[in-house]
Amino acid sequence: MVDDVREHLLATIKHLSLKRAMMLVELQQIEEVLKALAREEEAIPRTQRIVFPNPMKDGEYAGISVRWAILFFLADHATGAQPLGSIADALRAGGSTTKAQSFNSNVSAVLSQMVTKGELVKHEDGFQLTDHGKAVWHSIKNSEKFLHRDQVGEAEEAQ
Repeated sequence: MVDDVREHLLATIKHLSLKRAMMLVELQQIEEVLKALAREEEAIPRTQRIVFPNPMKDGEYAGISVRWAILFFLADHATGAQPLGSIADALRAGGSTTKAQSFNSNVSAVLSQMVTKGELVKHEDGFQLTDHGKAVWHSIKNSEKFLHRDQVGEAEEAQ
């Protein structure tokens, strides 16, 4: 029976690894197309260019602090504890940016601060909002600063 479980796990790992590899190839192809399109756009005279919005700037986590983005993600999109990598990937995909050298290291540091503040609890499998963290997020998401963040620019919480 243990061998059957092991075989199933190995088959699942192999399947998901193959799927990930295929997705990485597709992502690389998309990157190449984007680069080619950017080169074409650069060749167009300035007066004829069309301005397209930057999708990374327009994501739901764009223009807010990493802390707010973490609260937003864990409260409104995550189910259960989430590992650092999943949180960082979601924030990055949603337009969150940082001036830090390593995005994941910055997210890790903010997560640690949030655990210290009692907003999160760290489990073996990741981070999860506490009741205090849920209350903090409820207060932030209903604040004028958060609701009008697009009009004011970058919204940062007072620390």
